Amino acid sequence: MKRQGYNLVEVLIAMALLAWVVMVISGLFIYGQRGVYSGKTQTRAIAISQKVYEDLKNLPSYSQKYEIFSGAVGNLTATRNFVLLPTPSANTFTAGDVLATTFDGWMAALTDLSPTASMTVVLTPVIPVTGGTASIGNCIFIHYRVQVNWSEGLRNRHVTVDFSI
Repeated sequence: MKRQGYNLVEVLIAMALLAWVVMVISGLFIYGQRGVYSGKTQTRAIAISQKVYEDLKNLPSYSQKYEIFSGAVGNLTATRNFVLLPTPSANTFTAGDVLATTFDGWMAALTDLSPTASMTVVLTPVIPVTGGTASIGNCIFIHYRVQVNWSEGLRNRHVTVDFSI
């Protein structure tokens, strides 16, 4: 009489296949988790950029917008950069500036995003009212570019948002 069942080799092959399938599936979960985290931080960076837009848009006058970037109404410089780091000593704003408390809020949002986060805001005067070269004092509107930078592990990431006010 012949006995029915599996021999040792068949059991070992089945266990090896099962282990391989489990490893592949667990690897997919790890990559999925990274993708979800990356999407979450990117959404937060876009939210920071949106907050910058709303704060600048809600300023009542262009002169306050100029003051934020240390510009004067007659300034002919086409573009101004300001890098905001989540370290208070690295920032040049003081309590007397127009948006000192707002900038503190931006810094807190950057710190929540990542300890290595930074933000660059570029101000460009667009279309002169009287002809000639657009300057901070004679432009119809101002174009802003907000770039939020952070790192995820070994990867450097950034989000750039453009808007005009």
